[in-house]
Amino acid sequence: MPPSSSWRDPPVIIDADEILRYLDEVAIARELFRTTDLISTEPYTLPFDNGIITDRVLGIKRIREVNLVPLKTWNGRDSVYTSDGALYQDYGALGSLREALVEVQDVITIETQRTYPTFTVFDTGTTSLTRYAFLIKGGADSKPYVGWLLWGFRGSSSSDPLPTHVEASGGADFFHTQIYDTVALSSYGWVPHVRYERLTYMDTIKANEQVHVIITNAGNYPTVTDFNNSGLFVKATTRYTDDGIVEDSLSYQLPATTPRLYNLLIVQRFAQGNFPNRSIYTIPYRTQ
Repeated sequence: MPPSSSWRDPPVIIDADEILRYLDEVAIARELFRTTDLISTEPYTLPFDNGIITDRVLGIKRIREVNLVPLKTWNGRDSVYTSDGALYQDYGALGSLREALVEVQDVITIETQRTYPTFTVFDTGTTSLTRYAFLIKGGADSKPYVGWLLWGFRGSSSSDPLPTHVEASGGADFFHTQIYDTVALSSYGWVPHVRYERLTYMDTIKANEQVHVIITNAGNYPTVTDFNNSGLFVKATTRYTDDGIVEDSLSYQLPATTPRLYNLLIVQRFAQGNFPNRSIYTIPYRTQ
């Protein structure tokens, strides 16, 4: 006779699985880690090429790695409980909490069309966009996603990208290389010390505001992608030199409505002689 349901083992809750489910299902996380609206299909030009360029995404492969202090560690023979000192970190009034960092890498395959007066060239290349989610476990296992909450975000790889200054007519004014100023409290090596920005500290740029982007000493040729009243655009920056400092800049206006709570300003960089290969990073901001 098969055992009754009361004899069955309770389901095992795996924190890493719940963290990934959180990133897939919660609106804020879906906005910051979106795979849509990263590459615009609008035509654009670059200073080193006289063709009209159009991109089309052929596919995206996502790779995710969850880093957190495990409930148990391996000592070579036996599984032993992790000490509270390693497992929990002091978050003051919030209490002693667990931490997790998720690296999200999207490998994007792009078909690029360059149109000239008498012929057209098609190329296919890939670029990799890396973003990070920092989470804290602020609740018990009985809470949704066993208590894990998105606490911080980083929109680029762990090495700082080009100094990028963002100003908006509503008062937002920040450098992309300075907003990432927080690391995990864990000193045990399980959670990498990748700098992130707390969501509560993120600058707000509202609908209809004018945005001005300045990229310093790019060395190659940047484009900026964001939303305006025509939809998702991509535009090359304008380059100028002042006292030996090379700056690339672009101004644009956000649309009259911004349906997302969190949005991404996207910078792509193209090197002459290595087109259509590119690097890409994102700059997060709130819209409401």
